Amino acid sequence: AARRRPSDRESLLRAAAPQTSLARGFSLTTDGSGALVRTVAQVSPGASVTTRVADGHFESVVRTTRRQGDG
Repeated sequence: AARRRPSDRESLLRAAAPQTSLARGFSLTTDGSGALVRTVAQVSPGASVTTRVADGHFESVVRTTRRQGDG
């Protein structure tokens, strides 16, 4: 049986999948309510966050926050 070649659309979907980004070394961090953390303003010292990586996840407690350019 001949192998079907993935379409451009399938390749794009695979490349955009979160798991593909995680496999490249990126991570996704969520706050206590499960919302994706996109900015330091979303968390404060003492907040619990969960970080998802390619092979699982881990929980952390925020010690400090610093906005880019604040030193």
